Amino acid sequence: LLQIASYAAVIASIFDFEDPNNPFQIPPNVDASVRASQFLSMIYSICVQDGITKSLYTFRNGYDELELRRCFPDCASSSSALRARWIFALSLILILGLLAQFLTFVLIMQASNVLGVLLNYAAVSFISTIDDKMFFLGKRGWLGDEVEKQVRLVCLADEVDPEPPVWYRKLAHMITLLIIFLGLVVSWIVVVNKQSSGAYLEKIIKVEFSDRTNPSLGAFNGLYNINLNRQKIFSSHRSVYTEQSSQRAHFGYCHEFGSWAFAYNVSETEFDACNWAAKSSETESFDILTTSVSQWYAKNLEGRTVPLESATILPFACKTNPGLCGPHGTCDFTTNSCVCDDGRFGLDCSFTAPCPRLQLDSR
Repeated sequence: LLQIASYAAVIASIFDFEDPNNPFQIPPNVDASVRASQFLSMIYSICVQDGITKSLYTFRNGYDELELRRCFPDCASSSSALRARWIFALSLILILGLLAQFLTFVLIMQASNVLGVLLNYAAVSFISTIDDKMFFLGKRGWLGDEVEKQVRLVCLADEVDPEPPVWYRKLAHMITLLIIFLGLVVSWIVVVNKQSSGAYLEKIIKVEFSDRTNPSLGAFNGLYNINLNRQKIFSSHRSVYTEQSSQRAHFGYCHEFGSWAFAYNVSETEFDACNWAAKSSETESFDILTTSVSQWYAKNLEGRTVPLESATILPFACKTNPGLCGPHGTCDFTTNSCVCDDGRFGLDCSFTAPCPRLQLDSR
């Protein structure tokens, strides 16, 4: 029960069911070293997952009623009831083992650095061995005489050297482990493919720069679309966002400075994030939205780098937030942007359209 409660607490803390696009909270992308450590941790976890290996090993060796009654002399169940209890107990151990393996996989994939991979793996490994720790305490009589007696009987049953299993049971054991292994590898490839294609990133962002430091920055406030040029699977790249209107203003990552940067081109030239007009603080994040809470910098009119008074970068998705368009607009699900009613304008249709023509009062 303690183990089940621990798993339930982990599930409640790592899943976000309010985010249909990414309920497992997988990071947008990770470095190659993190990806390698994820794969190695996943393979190792299959080999040492206690619940899966113990249950499959016992199933493989088969049911032995005489041995069970010798180890548990107080058991008065009929033969059919004893077999049912044996199957139920091993099935429960197997289910808990599979649940632990699933949580291990999710926590490993949630990590954005190598240390996070190791810590998340260690956390689930500790929970999966809680029953062993309780057996340790029970065997030494710390949980009462009756518990000590039952624990010693279970330990005695575990020490039995069974007969060699028949070939078809051994084959079924190997096939089951192979299916679990292939399932994890396929799931890992699916997640990596989504990360490489930008599936976990916002497709449209809303940008608002302060224009006090550099008045030209305010002219580029608005919506930016993600550039979904397909990259090779397993690549650790960061996406580029391009302004919807002019197509010449961009956000990208500058590896030279280790930060996200904003730049605009006066001609049809290739975008260079390191030739920046504004940049974030140093970060290794693959998600530009994380920089909204950190300091941004810009070049003032004299060319000096100074802190920006404000830089707001937020997701803009009326698909998932229909109220974003307010009472004066509707969401166009094709472009994921607001279509304003007559007489209204703005990203969220919050402004009244200006007069189409100005007239001079002759008075």
